[in-house]
Amino acid sequence: MKQSTFDKLNHAIRELYLPGSANELRRRSVGLVQRIIPAEIGRYAELKPGGDGFENEYCSSRKEDFERFRPFFNAHIDEQPVVDYYRRHRRSRVLRISDLVPSRVFEKTAIYNEFYRRMGIRHQLTTALFSTEGRCREIILDREKRDFTRDDVRALELFTPHLDQAFLNAARIGFLEGENTRLRHSLEATGEGFLITGTTGRILYSSGTAEKLLNLSGERNPSHPGQLSKQLQAYLDRMIFREMNPLSESPAESKLVLHHPHGRVIVRYASLPPDPGGKPEYLLILKESSTGTCCRPLKALGLTRRQTQILQLIANGKTDAEIAGALGISRRTVEKHLEHIYGTLEVNNRVDASRRAFEVLFDGPR
Repeated sequence: MKQSTFDKLNHAIRELYLPGSANELRRRSVGLVQRIIPAEIGRYAELKPGGDGFENEYCSSRKEDFERFRPFFNAHIDEQPVVDYYRRHRRSRVLRISDLVPSRVFEKTAIYNEFYRRMGIRHQLTTALFSTEGRCREIILDREKRDFTRDDVRALELFTPHLDQAFLNAARIGFLEGENTRLRHSLEATGEGFLITGTTGRILYSSGTAEKLLNLSGERNPSHPGQLSKQLQAYLDRMIFREMNPLSESPAESKLVLHHPHGRVIVRYASLPPDPGGKPEYLLILKESSTGTCCRPLKALGLTRRQTQILQLIANGKTDAEIAGALGISRRTVEKHLEHIYGTLEVNNRVDASRRAFEVLFDGPR
């Protein structure tokens, strides 16, 4: 085999394992095989489990002709020697039609005259890949004038195990993606949001509900959207420290409460099973608490609805400017409300006001 063919094989193998959908792999595999072994037509086809014809045929050229003549092929499929071999033996083998019957004999069959002759095909090289579902995948090369050589056969024999593995990988990835989608939908149905993050706070995955709750609570990191906010990062650091130092006397709340104008978001922490050789990952679970549950205790302090909203945001560590932006009011209005809040709660500053809010919210039953 020529060195150039080995070079083509090496390049094709690298491209074959690039990520992509099953449909992309079908088309890519045909193009790569044609790049290794020149042919006028390259096709991908699937033989139905019953062996009564082909379906899902992808052609690099002349697809309309194949669709028009396919009924003739299926009507005389029993005369196709390569298909007959695969049907009987159920094993992969690179075959030319001329390996099974002499060309002069094949050219007298109905399938040749009704299908191959009309398509201008006299020679064919095929490899078969058998799936666990019983389907036979075929990569087919067609030529009009000269038959395929032993070097062509050998090149396809070397490439076939990689084709088989690539299709197996695609099936496994497709299954896992489907399971992942179903799992995400199930988790979303609970009304909880999920964030997967690394030690440094880089967000690796964020569910739709988590995105909504981050925006609602103002915990979106404006300068680095792919990173946890300072408050979430501090909570994550505390929980990781407590997990790694179970005997430490350092206090750490098991949950973080994020207040927003209409309620609160409860954040809980969980570590994920370690990925061998990978970096640790952590799960933050976000769930919105009802407005009534959150606001009623604070209203009992004698605060107005607006003052209750502002106190919640103060307890969440928000600045006057951030509160003004969240509520759509001026900073001066926020300051006036703060004066009334301090007076009602009989405190002197926002730290004491926050402490008073937490006492009311969390000293009772949880």
